[in-house]
This record gives sequence, structure tokens and C-alpha cells, in this order.
Amino acid sequence: MNFAKASFIKRALAISFVTSVSVCTGGSALAAQTGSSTQYAANDVLIQSLSNAQLIQLMKAEGYTASIEESGEVRWKLDGLNTFITIDKDQQSLLFYVSFENEDDLVTLERVNQWNLSKRYSRSYLDEEGDPFLELDLDLKGGVTRERVINFLKTCRLSFSSWLVNVMQIE
Repeated sequence: MNFAKASFIKRALAISFVTSVSVCTGGSALAAQTGSSTQYAANDVLIQSLSNAQLIQLMKAEGYTASIEESGEVRWKLDGLNTFITIDKDQQSLLFYVSFENEDDLVTLERVNQWNLSKRYSRSYLDEEGDPFLELDLDLKGGVTRERVINFLKTCRLSFSSWLVNVMQIE
């Protein structure tokens, strides 16, 4: 075997090993290898699925008001208004959403489109009746930290407050 081919195989094996260790340890080996500033504590537990009860417990620990509806959705009071989080049947994804009736067609497609052009982590649309919706997703497949779920909740809260002002024009 020539030197170039042997060197390539060693590099490929090293990359494969670092990637495997990274997946098992939540990325700390890869962060150390690449000098990345992202560090995970050794005791971070990756959340790969979440039940309604677990989500409610986490939300209440963060000071949020939430409950489980008869429909199975999580109802979350934000700014005195009801918002909802649904968890997929496989418990590996969360969908935050809120909708209001578009009385007198005050919410325009132009404002909804402007929202979508200027926002990265959420989407807004008008349904068949012209009612405005706001949605945000969190995928748990592969695992996320508790801090990532908390960050998702913060993003939902901030997006909702901003959406009320920019799309709904409620101050």
C-alpha cells in the first residue's frame, strides 16, 4: 500500500471515530477536536421524546402557566391569551401554534408575508377562512438538551409577542 493511500485511510478512520464519539457524548469530543466553543457538560441528558406531562413539568419549572386540554394539547397562557403546543404521536416533535379569528379582515396577507420574509424560526399564514396562524416547530429526533427545549419555549414566547404587534397589530 502506498503512503498516500495509507494516510487517507488513517484520516478517514480518525474522522469516523471522532464522529462516533461525538454522537455518543453529545458533541464534546468533536468540540475538543475542532476547537469549537460549543461544550456540553458530561451529565447533559439528551431528550429524544417528550410527553405532555413531562413538557408541563418543564414549563412550570420555568415559571410558565400551562395545562393539558381534553384534546391532549398543552394550553399555554401567554400575555393572557391561549396558545397551544401539540406533541406528535411518536413524542419526537413539538408544534407551538396560535390562531385568532380575522374579524373584519384586519390581518392582511401582506403583513403575514412580511413576517415570513423577516423571521427565520417561525411561520405565519392565513387559513381557508382567512384566520391568521403562527407556528414554530422543535424536532427532538437525535436528542436535544433540556436547555434547547427551554430556548424553544423562549423563542415561542418572544415570537408570539412580536407576532401580536407586527401581524395582528395588537399593542
